[in-house]
Amino acid sequence: MIKVFVSDLDGTLFDEDHQLPSKTRSLITMLRKNGYRFGIATGRPRMSAETVIEDLEDLVDFAVFENGAEAYDFTDGTQIFQYPLDRVAALEVIANARKFNLNPTLTVNNKMYTDDGSRFEGYDSKIRNILVVGDVTLAVQEAQAKILVNGSPEALKPLIEYTKAVGNPAYKAVKTATDLLEFMDPRVNKTLGIQWYLENHGLTMENVVAFGDNDNDVEMIEAAQIGVAVKNATDSVKAVARMHCDSNIENGVYKFITQFLEQ
Repeated sequence: MIKVFVSDLDGTLFDEDHQLPSKTRSLITMLRKNGYRFGIATGRPRMSAETVIEDLEDLVDFAVFENGAEAYDFTDGTQIFQYPLDRVAALEVIANARKFNLNPTLTVNNKMYTDDGSRFEGYDSKIRNILVVGDVTLAVQEAQAKILVNGSPEALKPLIEYTKAVGNPAYKAVKTATDLLEFMDPRVNKTLGIQWYLENHGLTMENVVAFGDNDNDVEMIEAAQIGVAVKNATDSVKAVARMHCDSNIENGVYKFITQFLEQ
């Protein structure tokens, strides 16, 4: 029996302006009033998600951040942090990104640290306001959830190929958007964080409908009882999805859930 809905944010639940549509917000509230649970699973750190959804903790039951490395159960205030990158691996990723003139970024204590702030032009102003620009290696901690590298698809390609050739088991690289490559512990994925929440409430992935669009959504789409790919999803996501819906700019998640409830 389906009891839980969980969705990625950018490219899935958010519209083309990376905002939550008002009718989707109302639908989430209605779902929860009718006994369903709603959560988000995103590659964003918590502070980034909350620049868009300021009342996130009140709006949803749970949230998975950093692709699964962090998870929060807002119903009881518990949280978990899992499988961070160690300092040595993080510094290696940063060095490799710099070899190809790419821009490494990391998050520490609700601040984003980056080598080149100009590469975030066009991002939401709230994101730009939390950027600290300089030598990003100076901000690396003993443990990092992930290292983010941004650049055009063409610019990222050599780093992807180099990472595959090096084959370091300490980290993996996952495309989370056309211009974003994220490095994390190989064990990290969104299903990891979702399952932590579910186990706390006597539920399993058989109770879940999950929505996603990018390669960091593959595991949760495949593991969910009903994994749904939006129309704008990557081929990898579409290949494992059991069902499909309209794109994010067509309010695909909203339409799918509305039709699901009418059955």
